[in-house]
Amino acid sequence: MSGKRLLLAALLVGGCATPPKPNELEAFEKLKQSPNYQAAQRRAPDLVADSERLFGKANEEWQSNDLDLSRRDSLMGSIKLKTALALVEYDQSKARADKAQADLRVVEDDYSRVNKDLVATQEQIA
Repeated sequence: MSGKRLLLAALLVGGCATPPKPNELEAFEKLKQSPNYQAAQRRAPDLVADSERLFGKANEEWQSNDLDLSRRDSLMGSIKLKTALALVEYDQSKARADKAQADLRVVEDDYSRVNKDLVATQEQIA
């Protein structure tokens, strides 16, 4: 009889344990490790602050076994953080495009100059 009671007690204690962390919360944690995270804090501080608030809330909800709310807040926080990171990536892409455009203008100027020299040389030969 005591074996059954021990098994029942173990099941009751095990039933009160914190459930596994939702996948959405784990994905959110990984997203926060992004190398552009600090740049996102500077670029979109409100979005990052909202995502941090939602991250804390999602952790609390997970600890209190409210997995649906934890998932929801993890997803909402991830969306806000991804938006902030996308703004950073947009800025970086725009800077690269601007630099490439400037490099292209330099090359076009060089080509124009070299082409004029070629035409002048061909006229001298002819």
